[in-house]
Amino acid sequence: MDIKLVSIHNPGLDNEYALISVNRDCNLSKFLLYDTTYDDEGRISNKLPHMLRLPDYNVRVQQTPQIRLYTSRTYPIQEWVDPSGINTLILSWRLNETIWNKEGDKATLVEISNESELIYHQ
Repeated sequence: MDIKLVSIHNPGLDNEYALISVNRDCNLSKFLLYDTTYDDEGRISNKLPHMLRLPDYNVRVQQTPQIRLYTSRTYPIQEWVDPSGINTLILSWRLNETIWNKEGDKATLVEISNESELIYHQ
């Protein structure tokens, strides 16, 4: 895959973010990130309450090798050099809550391989 979910940082806190590595030059709009939810018995459910399609933005691995996707903070798309000197793309989910705030919560990154459109007419 062109990008890879590496880790979740500061789960449940205001500065919670997903760290994503860029493995190849690509456009981010073909990726979805979502959290896993569970039913009352603790089994994975089919409900997807938080899902984000990444923005239409081209990344180059040599220029920006990693992405920070903040869940509850609002930032414009911007490039930033992190404290270790790595160029980082900052994205924001712009939610009013954190996502990975319970033990066992999981994040899943999905690549859209083929997209078709169906237009409903009544």
